[in-house]
Amino acid sequence: MLSDLLGCGAGDIRFDRHRCPGCGRTSHGRPFIQSPRTSLELSLSRSGPYWLCAVADGVRVGADIERVRPFNTERLARLAEAVLTGGERSYMAEVPAERLPAEFIRCWTRKEAVTKASGIGIEAAMGRLDVHPERSRALVRHSVGGCPANTWTVHNLPSGPDHFAAVAFPAE
Repeated sequence: MLSDLLGCGAGDIRFDRHRCPGCGRTSHGRPFIQSPRTSLELSLSRSGPYWLCAVADGVRVGADIERVRPFNTERLARLAEAVLTGGERSYMAEVPAERLPAEFIRCWTRKEAVTKASGIGIEAAMGRLDVHPERSRALVRHSVGGCPANTWTVHNLPSGPDHFAAVAFPAE
């Protein structure tokens, strides 16, 4: 797909990583196309056999896909306490028990999409990042040093019955 967009052979594409705005390392920064030179930005995610690649021209983008998996009640409660905001936990309190794992994964994919777009990834304080799970598309405030955007649009993507996917890009 990228070779078609870039007008070159797939073997001619070289990738690298930007520095993480949190720690400065390149081992987990946002990926970018090093060669050929391009204004395209990209984000990659994988869950089992499924891959998601979001590409935008000159605009930061973040994407995530995750498989819905069962959680025991205690583990889900611990995870929710650690990574969900108060508003997100209130939303989850209204969700039927059988939908809780799916809704948690939906929140998580939205958080990952935003943090990938900002460049900080899961080093972000997830418990302070409210992704408004009650909406399919939402504006999310998330500031990271060195990132020009601080408000993001996060949008659910169609992904089948056992996965959730989301994409985020600057709201400006």
